[in-house]
Amino acid sequence: MDEAEVTKKYNFLESEDGAVLFSQLVEALKKGAHIQYDGDKALFLYLEKYIDNLMAYFERHENIFLEKSGSENSIYYFPVFLSSSRSNYSLDRTPLPKEHILIALLLYKAYYIDHNIELTSVKKFLTLIRVDMPDLKKNIQRLLVKTKGTQERFTEKNEGHIANEVQRAFRNFHKLRWIDLKEDDFTILPAFQRVTREFADYINHINEWFKDE
Repeated sequence: MDEAEVTKKYNFLESEDGAVLFSQLVEALKKGAHIQYDGDKALFLYLEKYIDNLMAYFERHENIFLEKSGSENSIYYFPVFLSSSRSNYSLDRTPLPKEHILIALLLYKAYYIDHNIELTSVKKFLTLIRVDMPDLKKNIQRLLVKTKGTQERFTEKNEGHIANEVQRAFRNFHKLRWIDLKEDDFTILPAFQRVTREFADYINHINEWFKDE
């Protein structure tokens, strides 16, 4: 490969702020973050501009495949970590815990299925569970305790357990860039739609699932 071909192959490093944006992209993908216009405009435009070369680089050198999803103004990219021993670093990522998947499903139901578009804070989400979903509340608490692998019996003190777990879940969703979280307020980002790809069957029958688990 001659010098001109090498330069073209790594042109994403030669662009304005290329080194900085590339470093930010590596860090974000290592954490499993989804890259989208609403979540980080500069990083998204950088990725789109050099998508072919960046995809080739990450797949060849970092064992990461960049998958594209969404449509029109809701396009996003996310990393798929390939199985290989050639990785140059230890990935800074933790699989989403089962209890956080439960919370993601409930948030999806509240926002998209039940059309609670005013749902913009973690406190409002907790209130919704306590007040608007009394038939599911005990089942949700029981499931969250169960997923922790304990034999703890249901008591009212688990109210605090739910609040703490929801806070941890929302921080995880922010890390994945499913939402943008600022203290208690959050905005749902396009990449949150990925929940439908991974857990569609649960979403379609969420009431029955919570009650029957």
